[in-house]
Amino acid sequence: MFVPIENTTSKKQNARSNVGKGGTKKKSGGGSAGGEEAKKKSGGITKAAQKAIDFWWEQHSDALVKTAVDEYRWEEGRARDIVKAYQQFLIVKREMKDWENELIPCDKVATMMEHHELNQDFDYQSDMKILCGHDFGGKQLLVCGKDDDFDKEKATFDAVKKRFGSEFNEELWNTVRICIFGVDRRIKWDPASEDLDNSAFFVDRQKSDPLESAFEAYALSGDPVEPTTDFQFLLSRTKEVIDPNDTAAGLRLTSLDDIFALYTSETLIDVKVKKKDSSRSRLFYVADQKKPFSKVLKDLVKDDEEDETEYVFMFKGKLLYGFENPMSLQMKHFDTIDAIPSQDYKYQRCICCNNKADLHDVEG
Repeated sequence: MFVPIENTTSKKQNARSNVGKGGTKKKSGGGSAGGEEAKKKSGGITKAAQKAIDFWWEQHSDALVKTAVDEYRWEEGRARDIVKAYQQFLIVKREMKDWENELIPCDKVATMMEHHELNQDFDYQSDMKILCGHDFGGKQLLVCGKDDDFDKEKATFDAVKKRFGSEFNEELWNTVRICIFGVDRRIKWDPASEDLDNSAFFVDRQKSDPLESAFEAYALSGDPVEPTTDFQFLLSRTKEVIDPNDTAAGLRLTSLDDIFALYTSETLIDVKVKKKDSSRSRLFYVADQKKPFSKVLKDLVKDDEEDETEYVFMFKGKLLYGFENPMSLQMKHFDTIDAIPSQDYKYQRCICCNNKADLHDVEG
């Protein structure tokens, strides 16, 4: 579900570039101040290249707006703002010769960039040759998912703002998409095979706003409605519980960050299952802090082809018993339980008290 931010009114603006047309040079005595300013504004782009860029936007900006409105349910005025911001980003990308794709735009511009790339009505690589003046050769133009994404996005923000001044849409560039996964209503999921986007809740907020309002919006989206005090929110990147008074800027959130929503009585556990062929699969399990594990862990790893009794479970190198629970084991979010095939498990500790083997007679 896409939840748009509050509608913003804006004049419909022609998407044609406002880049300068270039200036004239004096035959002697150096360039004039006006000529140097025009050259600076043009970013060194030739008149022919600028003409091709302007013509492209004249021909295609309305189509980008229309298809984006249809796909993302944006208001038309909002879509035009985003197309204009996308145009500004590509101008800066060209002028800075960002051929290694170090620049990262804000979420909405990144969405427009992806929409342009995947839209079959456009020849994306050919378009980039015109708009960026570089043949990327099919290379991905938006490279995200690294630890320094926040810093790159901030540097891009500063570069576009400096380049366009009063035409820079600061509200748009300061908007971040908050992505919350409601895992509180699920016992387990496999991130390698399941599409979590189907269970995701999206809401847009300003980077300087406390995240409390986003969490409240999530709480009110459920059925039955639960107060926000019943939930805890985990930032997957840091594996820590988020204080609702924190901001996206303070947490260095990007739109690629995932937030997990659980009830306050639950612990999110990482379960690594070692299969018979020695490969591992990864599951996440939401456990009630006071509820014994009992049979639930065996049910967790059971599939149609094998008996759940073929596994034993280990936590921090010790055998995990069914009568224990996350609270008794002082488990923290994202702690790992290993599920090991019984034939691969060798008793190295006393089955009664988990003491070392050299102190007691042990099985195995």
